[in-house]
Amino acid sequence: MPNDVSEFAIRRFVEGIISELKQSPVGVEYTSTTLLGTKRTQYIAQGSGTMFQKRLYDPRLGWREMSVRQLTVQDELVARLTLDRPVEDGQWARRRDCCRVRPVGVLRRR
Repeated sequence: MPNDVSEFAIRRFVEGIISELKQSPVGVEYTSTTLLGTKRTQYIAQGSGTMFQKRLYDPRLGWREMSVRQLTVQDELVARLTLDRPVEDGQWARRRDCCRVRPVGVLRRR
């Protein structure tokens, strides 16, 4: 991130990710680098796939978990993947952001 892909293409990409999360034992993790360390946001499908577990990691606060709806996951991923401006820590941090699909077991061990 940032990227030069259109928002429409990013929405289609996120729809594909959501579909894969509902069908396979994988989750998606978005990592962002700040001056204080690496923050992680993970989404893992629960049950029928209409609800997702959202796991947040902040180096200062540790892990927090909550349940969110599929639409929330889609909106949050699109918002993060369409960012094209520097954030609180500046441009250098944006280039280190990463979005990955990983097996659920790997995500839970992080």
